Amino acid sequence: MSPELCLSLLLSWTVNSPGETDLDRAFRFAPWCFAMADSDATDTEAKSLLAIGALESRFQTYVVDESCNDNAWRKTHSHVYGCDGGRAFGPYQMHEGTWTAVHLRGATPEVQTAIALKLFRAAPQLWTSWPRAKKLVAEVH
Repeated sequence: MSPELCLSLLLSWTVNSPGETDLDRAFRFAPWCFAMADSDATDTEAKSLLAIGALESRFQTYVVDESCNDNAWRKTHSHVYGCDGGRAFGPYQMHEGTWTAVHLRGATPEVQTAIALKLFRAAPQLWTSWPRAKKLVAEVH
């Protein structure tokens, strides 16, 4: 999948935060799109994982920069969606220990994308958003 297609899909599947532009979101999505482009994911796998990320975390800044994995941050942002009480990491919201023995905190987009792809190939149903993600992907085929 090309980074351009990735950006196009994520821009269409997510919305701007207050005060944010499409360009702001494109810069936030770019590392993840390049990681997906560099992976060995098929187009369907790539679209599926991106749809899961869009539904699970919306690729929000506080998810991508791991702010929501910090207890102190979560106490002052209790209204924020994502990170499963600090236990889920990255836009794909993978759980350390439960899903993988690899440390996800601080892992690069390339590492998280590779792990997500491996998990997706083995068991897409790990993500509760998988049924909705399939519908998003079907709309772009």
